[in-house]
Parts: sequence; structure tokens; C-alpha cells
Amino acid sequence: MIVNKITKFYSIDALKAYFPQYLRSNYLERLGSQFVNYLWEEYAKSGFIGAAINNLLGKNTVPIMTIHKSKGLEYKTIFFLGLEDAAFFRFTDQREEDTAAFFVALSRAKNTLHFTFSKVRPFGRFSNQDRRIIADFYQALHDSGVVESVNHAASTEVIV
Repeated sequence: MIVNKITKFYSIDALKAYFPQYLRSNYLERLGSQFVNYLWEEYAKSGFIGAAINNLLGKNTVPIMTIHKSKGLEYKTIFFLGLEDAAFFRFTDQREEDTAAFFVALSRAKNTLHFTFSKVRPFGRFSNQDRRIIADFYQALHDSGVVESVNHAASTEVIV
């Protein structure tokens, strides 16, 4: 298999020496195995190796990630789903950290940022939503002067 040829060519030891995070355990070997399995699954679905590789690379996909995973990345448009108290359920205990996370989310957008709010979610322990606890976030958005708020029945979309 090609993956075995690549790792043999570069050698596992050389890869581990170059990337010290792989020195411990058999993590690199497990990653290789997972890669092969995922590539095979994608090939089995599509029947084309090119499509399988594109799926593996995430081409033509929309990345969905947490605020923390998005640090250092920028996109033309960002959608923040659920700017609600439940999303920041520890806000009263960690106000500074959550405020910093909120501003990280704000700074990911190059052009447009959409926040959504829904009063009711059809699942989970936080089915009824509110935004009293994180009202400061909404006030900051309002005070910025660059916010357009669109209300729909039980939800609000804040466009920055």
C-alpha cells in the first residue's frame, strides 16, 4: 500500500525525530492506520480515489468548530450558533474567560458575522433559552454601532 511505502521511505523514526509529539507511544502508527481506514471508507462511498482524497482534505465542506479550535483562523463569514446563556453556562464563575472567548469568536470574521439566538431548543436540558446572563455581550454588540438585528418569531439573528 502507498501509505506503507511513504512511511518506509521517510521512516517512522525520522518522522518521530522531526515531530517530537509523536515520540511517545504508537500514536503515529495509529494515525496512519486511521488515515488508511478513513481513505478506504471514502473510496468505498465514492468509487473514485480523487473524490476520496478531496473528502479527506475537506474540500467543498463547511468547517464547524468550537471557538477555541478557531483561534488564529479567519473566514469571510462566521456563523455563531446559539449566542445564549446555555452556551456560556459558567459565565458567572468565569466571566473573563468567557468574555475573551466571545471576542475570539468576533475576531474570526473578516467581513460578516452572524449570531443566532433561539428562545426554545427542541432537545437537551437547556430547552428554554435566555440571554440575561450574557446581556453584556448583546450590549457590546449594540453599542458597537455596526450591528443589524433581525427578529424572527422565536429567534434573533444578529448580523455584524
